[in-house]
Amino acid sequence: MERWKTEDLRIYAVWLPFLGGTRDAIDGTLLADPRVRHYWDGDAVSSAYFGETLPGNFGTFWDGFAVYGPDARWGDEPGPLATSGVTVIGESAVLGDAIRSFLGPPEST
Repeated sequence: MERWKTEDLRIYAVWLPFLGGTRDAIDGTLLADPRVRHYWDGDAVSSAYFGETLPGNFGTFWDGFAVYGPDARWGDEPGPLATSGVTVIGESAVLGDAIRSFLGPPEST
């Protein structure tokens, strides 16, 4: 995220109760950027929704990403979806390519 300085990038980090996670275990320093919003989903509703609706039918969706472009709208269903994947680190090239397709190449550091 630090490579793209634009305010046009927004990240929504949803923390889930897997592996013993609790609301108190949220570590905002992992994504310490003002463009990131942290949410706690103790009932894993988002995990079930994205696990059932994203391509790949993940079942339980966590440690993954869904990328939406600037034209996306959040009504009954979010969309249009640009790409998604699991895991964030394992699919980091896909994630980076999707961000690059909307924002261009990252700025030099």
